[in-house]
Amino acid sequence: MVTALHIETVILHGINKTIRGEATEPDLSDGASDLSDRIRGFLQEQVRTALKHGRQIVEETGLSGTGDLVRGFWTSKHDLLTCSRELARTLQHSQPAQSPEGLLMVADARADGQRVFVLAKLEHERGAQATRERDAQGNMIYTMQFLDDLFFTTGSRVFKIGYFPITADPEAALQGLVVDRQAQAHHVARYFRESYLGCVWRERPELVTERFYDTVQSWIDTVGDPEKRARYQVGLISELQSQTTGLSVSGFATKHLDAGDRDDFVATARQVLPASELPKSLEFVKAKLNNVRIDTATGTIVIAPPERMKDGTVRIEDDQLGVSTITIHDTIEKTSGTGQFKQS
Repeated sequence: MVTALHIETVILHGINKTIRGEATEPDLSDGASDLSDRIRGFLQEQVRTALKHGRQIVEETGLSGTGDLVRGFWTSKHDLLTCSRELARTLQHSQPAQSPEGLLMVADARADGQRVFVLAKLEHERGAQATRERDAQGNMIYTMQFLDDLFFTTGSRVFKIGYFPITADPEAALQGLVVDRQAQAHHVARYFRESYLGCVWRERPELVTERFYDTVQSWIDTVGDPEKRARYQVGLISELQSQTTGLSVSGFATKHLDAGDRDDFVATARQVLPASELPKSLEFVKAKLNNVRIDTATGTIVIAPPERMKDGTVRIEDDQLGVSTITIHDTIEKTSGTGQFKQS
């Protein structure tokens, strides 16, 4: 949670409604906005309050040029005005035709002692202003004035925010928060998150690890060769039990899959998982990593530690008719009856 936010510089650019078939350009500013203390304080409170509804995101390579522009500003490759003008053009060209006109607010700020970059798409609002004054007869009355150029009002929901704290390595991928108060149930307009900010969701490590496991497991279950299927299962368990702190679709494919299966796996997995490295936590999948379970068509079940699959103690061979032979080369120490196995 952001507890203290100080906006140092703000630049505003006009974003026009996109017209299909026409090259629509934004109305660009030539400098930063002058902020009174009152306006600065209001903007800071609005952004800070909105971020209570933020969801974590991380930059995904190839989706947008926004990350490069922000990093360019942080590393002094260009100033805030140059950066903000390009960000306005990017937003103008990213948003769909149904998106209304508005303003792009680009802010260089500090939050809780850390430098942050704020992007906000603000849409027009309407309202009325009441003023108490005397009429021509000297009576005290309230007059009302219609206002149709309001932005970011208290209680407003017509805005979207991208919020990015600087990382220890300013050249690293962006990580931050996104807010879209117009969307229902904490969803975010996809064009804003992906096409404009260039980001995907960053979930809790235990949730994303479970999703990685389920995605890979589902693909392994489609592999026709039983020997491969068992080997890939061991690879999945090994990958999750390794000392690495992250998970990668391409890394798993390179390390554990035959070359002929990699492209299909990557294409399938990336429908669900991002290409970037995922944080790893075994909290929700730990119970699934102790053993490899093999179920045969006749109801026979073999359960073995993955290490015994690796060292050849348990081997699977497939004949030309598609019938598999499971060989356990070991010393039998005990036999006993057991209860009914649950179906996997």
